[in-house]
Amino acid sequence: MTERITEDEDDPYGWEEMPLIFQRAVRKAQEENRRLGIPNVYEGDDKLIFELPNGELTTIDPETGKEWPIPVRRRTRQ
Repeated sequence: MTERITEDEDDPYGWEEMPLIFQRAVRKAQEENRRLGIPNVYEGDDKLIFELPNGELTTIDPETGKEWPIPVRRRTRQ
């Protein structure tokens, strides 16, 4: 386990650091995918966007050759 970045009496569990920890983990996973030749996949404009290891962005799945639309999400009001 890594050491806390900051010591804060008001935040003994380090919740304020969580976004930074998550951001680092995502970047590490993205770099690992690039190193292994695996595309990173993102969501945008109701489609999946594939970032190929060479940096090219495409909406075509490199494995199937097809575009993957994302179903519209229905949000309910609470």
